[in-house]
Amino acid sequence: MDSRRADPRFDPAWQFTLVTNLMSNYIFDVDSASFDHRVVARSSEVPVLVDFWADWCAPCKMLVPVLKKIVDESGGGIELAKVDTDRQQDLAARFGIRSLPTVMLFRNGELVDQFTGAQSESMVRRFLDPYLVRESDATLALASEAWQSGRQQEAIELARDAVAQDPGYDRSRLQLAEWLLAIGALSGAEDALAGISPQGQLHPDYKSLSARLELEHGAAETDASVDDLQRAVAADGADLDSRYRLALRLVSAARYPEALEQLLEIVHRDKQFNDGAARAAMLKVFELLGGQGELVGRYRGLLARALN
Repeated sequence: MDSRRADPRFDPAWQFTLVTNLMSNYIFDVDSASFDHRVVARSSEVPVLVDFWADWCAPCKMLVPVLKKIVDESGGGIELAKVDTDRQQDLAARFGIRSLPTVMLFRNGELVDQFTGAQSESMVRRFLDPYLVRESDATLALASEAWQSGRQQEAIELARDAVAQDPGYDRSRLQLAEWLLAIGALSGAEDALAGISPQGQLHPDYKSLSARLELEHGAAETDASVDDLQRAVAADGADLDSRYRLALRLVSAARYPEALEQLLEIVHRDKQFNDGAARAAMLKVFELLGGQGELVGRYRGLLARALN
């Protein structure tokens, strides 16, 4: 009998795990007995990645150096738990693992995200970005406290500090843009949104704020008040320009049902008004409102019928 077969040091899977773990203080193996403590509970303190792998899986070995680099660079800000699916079949079954590698992310005691397959370093960093604890988060927390206490200018300055601390952090930029829009500082909000990453531009908050910014720019083009415009529309229902400006003013005042009603009336009267501006504005309001909800659903249906 080959004595090497009885020695675990010659087991390829054991060697792969050993090489990986000896090189990092933040990478460790888990099994069913340790998973809830070392992953689920620990994730309340730091994000914990779980790498489901197998020794025969070539993409798994391609991914390991990427994960190791990111975890080591975090200096303890991220930890990596490794699950050998050949040895820990119960854990693989518990999480429904169907392809390798599968990487899951646990935060605050919950599974929050996952990906499969060997991925680039940049992709993994984008994947982790929303869940990392940052210095700017503490600044942003102070800013939120100030805003809720009515200290708007202080909150905005703190949000600017958070952006300066971490210019690539979309969360700080989105919050700053939201508050600047709330006080009517459109150019500042536009600058904040201009720095959002391509990934961040897919976020519903970015789409909502961008739509609001565009509509606010339209509202700012007229000096007339809501009352003045309402009188103009009451005097001449065919005055679609006044009706459109009224709708934008109503959006700016967060009077969304009234604004949508005015825009819908324009579509009924003239679908092509100002190159379809009323329809486009309704779609922007839908984005502003998050693209869902009773109000959006109702007026989306009304718009569809008006266009047919």
